[in-house]
Amino acid sequence: MKKKYELIVIGGGAGGLTVAAGAASFGIKVALIDKSEQLGGDCLHYGCVPSKALIASAKEVYTAKTASYAFGMGTVGAPDFKEARRRIEEARSHIQAHDDAARFEELGVDVFTGEATFKNKRNIIVNGAFELKAERLVIATGSRPVVPEIPGIQEVPVLTNRTVYNLEQVPKRMVVAGGGPVGMEIAQALARFGTEVHIVDPHPHLFPNEEPEVAEKVQQQLQHELHLHLNQQVVAIRSQAEGYDFVLANKNNGKEKTIAADVFFSAVGRQPNTDTLELEKAGVAVNEDGSLAVKKTMQTSQKHIFAVGDVTGAYPFTHRAGLEAQTVVGNLAFGLKRQVKDEGMAWSYYTDPSLFHFGLTEEEALKTYDQDKIRIYRNNGERVDRMIAEQKTEAFVKVITDEKGYLLGAHACGENAGDWMQEMVQLHASKQPLRTLANAIYPYPARGEIVKQIADQYWRDVLFAGKSSRWMKRLSKILR
Repeated sequence: MKKKYELIVIGGGAGGLTVAAGAASFGIKVALIDKSEQLGGDCLHYGCVPSKALIASAKEVYTAKTASYAFGMGTVGAPDFKEARRRIEEARSHIQAHDDAARFEELGVDVFTGEATFKNKRNIIVNGAFELKAERLVIATGSRPVVPEIPGIQEVPVLTNRTVYNLEQVPKRMVVAGGGPVGMEIAQALARFGTEVHIVDPHPHLFPNEEPEVAEKVQQQLQHELHLHLNQQVVAIRSQAEGYDFVLANKNNGKEKTIAADVFFSAVGRQPNTDTLELEKAGVAVNEDGSLAVKKTMQTSQKHIFAVGDVTGAYPFTHRAGLEAQTVVGNLAFGLKRQVKDEGMAWSYYTDPSLFHFGLTEEEALKTYDQDKIRIYRNNGERVDRMIAEQKTEAFVKVITDEKGYLLGAHACGENAGDWMQEMVQLHASKQPLRTLANAIYPYPARGEIVKQIADQYWRDVLFAGKSSRWMKRLSKILR
């Protein structure tokens, strides 16, 4: 006998949990299916939470070491990675209580543990044993790391973001394939615990999709801690008496070189978790890469079936999945057709220095606007007293606006850049021009002055450039 619901949510990660809890709060009868008894998905167990706990521990180790030498004290011994693991587990456990299945049962959600497959457009089989039915469904099954097919890879220990937090101790030498955020965050953290890390990436520079001026400055800092092999890819792995030889080939000329390491970390991309759902039985269109094609309303090719999060192949960020889920809840509960818009999306990469991205890069802006219709503003930590005092002058900001000063893009790097750049997101959300920030009062000496000074640049351009400058001088002379 099948159980009937108004809504079935497949996947208990950030997106799925938001949909399930939100829908239940509006009185919708919800079933939630997840493979694991521990809800929370990749973000809680293998992604955002453990990685940030590891990064924080690594930062403490790095600061202690560099400060001890700077002040003539020195250090002895090696950092204990088990303490980092303890902190990771503590963070997971604390948040797991909020994502516990019992809590969702209390909210009115029926939680089922097991493998979900479609029987048809509205019926789901769980573990091949029992059947659920609903008028509407949400797919939120997330993604998993891809491990490239390289000759010899079966011989070497392979780590991904799903297994790296199980390490008892850090490896002596490690090759990381992929210079994106996942690879770089883990690489820098382990390097600070003592691993010799080699980054191998086919692009000519790190973070190729980011604002080049910002990406370059982050790369300049990271190369002090990591060995970068850019324009390269791993083409073979050979076992040696001690460790492994990784053969790299130059993407431009094919020239090969070899580096030695003990472990391979794969950060080359993500694979949407759709292959076991049997979506063809529901008539849901699947893209070539396994992701689900969705409309702005997050509906799939079947209008009663929605998809949120990594499974859509769009932005692989927890906050993006949350936004999509909130949109779906509103559409389900009230019959709306609200859409998810891309232009308000921001993200940060939590390397040290971190990288912040919002809106268009300069190159992207020039594809839409004439060059004389956009304005570019830059600032750096060498002009900010607080950053000078703290010796954090590597901070850098680049802002792109239209000719009226409305934000098109904002990009930055520096310690905790995502925190002091957040007001740029609010500026865009409230549809306020850049000049608005010039009226804000920042308690001196604030790191946020780096942003306020950008707004001051706008006023200087308006008031003291060209004809405006001459008129302002005349007016001042008349009035004083």
